Amino acid sequence: MMNTSKDSVMVAVPSTVNLPSGADGDRWAIFLARLMLLTAQTPERRHQGHLIGMHRSELKRMLGRTYRNRINDMRDAGVIDINDRYCSGATEAFPNASAFPKSYRLTTAHRHGAASLHCLETKPAQKIASIIREIDPKNLGEAGQHFHGLFDRFSISPMAIAGETDHWTAWTIARWVNGDDFAQRCEYRRYHSLSTQTPRSIRNHLRADGDSLAVIDVSACQPVLLAFAVAHQLTPVRTTNGEPLLPYVARFSGGELWRNKVPVDLRRWLDLSESREIYPHFREAVLAMNGPVNAQITLDDGRCITIDLRELPETSFKRATLIPLFDTAEATVRSPLFQIMQRDFPTVSAYVLKTKLQRHQDTACLLQHLESLLMIDGCGEYLAKHHPDEPVQPIHDALMVRPAFADDAAHIIRDQFNRIGLNPRVKIDTFSTAA
Repeated sequence: MMNTSKDSVMVAVPSTVNLPSGADGDRWAIFLARLMLLTAQTPERRHQGHLIGMHRSELKRMLGRTYRNRINDMRDAGVIDINDRYCSGATEAFPNASAFPKSYRLTTAHRHGAASLHCLETKPAQKIASIIREIDPKNLGEAGQHFHGLFDRFSISPMAIAGETDHWTAWTIARWVNGDDFAQRCEYRRYHSLSTQTPRSIRNHLRADGDSLAVIDVSACQPVLLAFAVAHQLTPVRTTNGEPLLPYVARFSGGELWRNKVPVDLRRWLDLSESREIYPHFREAVLAMNGPVNAQITLDDGRCITIDLRELPETSFKRATLIPLFDTAEATVRSPLFQIMQRDFPTVSAYVLKTKLQRHQDTACLLQHLESLLMIDGCGEYLAKHHPDEPVQPIHDALMVRPAFADDAAHIIRDQFNRIGLNPRVKIDTFSTAA
């Protein structure tokens, strides 16, 4: 949260941090407000402490010419952790290396979501605070700018914060109440904003032009996109400059012609995913096994637990099914779910391992990028052209809209997937009106 008035500029920082006085304190506050905002974007950053890359140009803008000293001071004070590993890109010795900057995170003691407001005292810091909130049109692209421009049409009831005990959720609600949005597309082109980090539990408090909302989402989106990636043998490529990782999906136009050329097991995977029967397929296979079927699951709070998949309720099994897509290569191979995949869908399992060769996250990030090409660029550009005044916000594989526009939104999503030969189920969930 960042408030600006005629006489003061305030930024929200972790409530447990003791800022130094003067210019150092102001610069710390600007950096920590930014780091807190980026941390809030995903559960992995909030609860598991995933590191966040920041380029030195961004650090210099926030912290000044002496940014290295101030970064080290915050580290020495126990406020942040620093990962000094970075790569400037491919070299003769490492031709396949991808560029990535140094990364940072709030330490566990300060990564709790509780915030306090710091009033910036120095004029340079006040000026910088307004600059770092500006969106980057090149980063957002046409579709991202369209979605960001509609944010003012959305609001939240202040009652949403009543009884809220999670600090990160309360912090998000406070930003909604103050109309303090942000918009950024990550290196994998995912669109991040207040909408994407708002928990399901409070979405019923959101409104668009005073109307309650509906969410239109793609069922089994990741498995469906995995089938497309396998069929086209897409290779993950990482960048840090905001450029698309893959050519736009128009490259893959041609409808369903490719579907007739894929191996039998891949076609079966695709059919099961599009009908959303892929999760029951894995569940039935697990239940048919003898004895415990143990797997490790990482909870939202970062704790890793071992569970017997046979004992998981059906509603929780979806998340478990996707674990091999996100886990390390070693853990993936040990997973009983992946062993089922190897048995029933060898073409798919071979591709999953192939995409994990350089970095295990590449499998999931490639699918997230495909998702963004369809849901952000595809849907967003269509909406900007044909429904420019309709309030819509994206939530990764879903669109949040007014109920009156729900059927149109579902059609738009289906059309984006259909034109590259995919036919997933698209469902409409309407929120009950909050009191």
